[in-house]
Amino acid sequence: MDYETILYQLEEHIVTITLNRPERRNCINRQMNLELQHAFKRFRDDKEALVAILTGAGDVAFCAGWDLADAAAATEMMDYEDFRQAYYNADGFCGYTKRADIFKPIIAAVNGYALGGGCELACACDWIYASEKARFGQPEVNLGILPGFGGTSRLARRVGLAWAKELVLTGEPIRADVALRIGDSEHLLRASFVEDEALRERIVATFREKYGGFDGFLNVFRGSKPPIMRLDPRD
Repeated sequence: MDYETILYQLEEHIVTITLNRPERRNCINRQMNLELQHAFKRFRDDKEALVAILTGAGDVAFCAGWDLADAAAATEMMDYEDFRQAYYNADGFCGYTKRADIFKPIIAAVNGYALGGGCELACACDWIYASEKARFGQPEVNLGILPGFGGTSRLARRVGLAWAKELVLTGEPIRADVALRIGDSEHLLRASFVEDEALRERIVATFREKYGGFDGFLNVFRGSKPPIMRLDPRD
């Protein structure tokens, strides 16, 4: 697949997937959704890839959610049964968020706003590295809808039920330092994670040392260990 809305780069066993619609604050449209699904499968199946980093282009937003203009343009109504089957069988609607078959770690490098589907996409990753200007939120309530792709399940597991309710029911975003304190982010960085070459190399070196390279790393997770990208049956 030729990517139009994302960038995919493999270097030194690290895959960097960049949401590349900065003029739309990296909002997810239907094209990006399909490209993200393809990119995550590509990472999953590539034996040279150890770790994936998911980030957003520009310095304003990681991902500001679903592109509402693109959603409004989808005016054709499907037959309900066709829609039900398509929804059930889809890989996700904010990228690859409904599958649990990636056994390699994924890091969300949040460099700005992570709102709605963007926050849910970050929560589907194993770790979140946030810059000081990152903001996290689930503003769907302002549109009269629910955060149905992880905001009612993964978010609660990260931050606890009380904070998840705060985010989902008020729609108000939180700062990066608050996200770090409550568990929505594991690390707070002064600069972009993608630009921190020393940190990137340390992560790869850790996997090489502890797991003996790619094959040894995979063998750790092929037994009774749960998959890295977790899936709640209700998502």
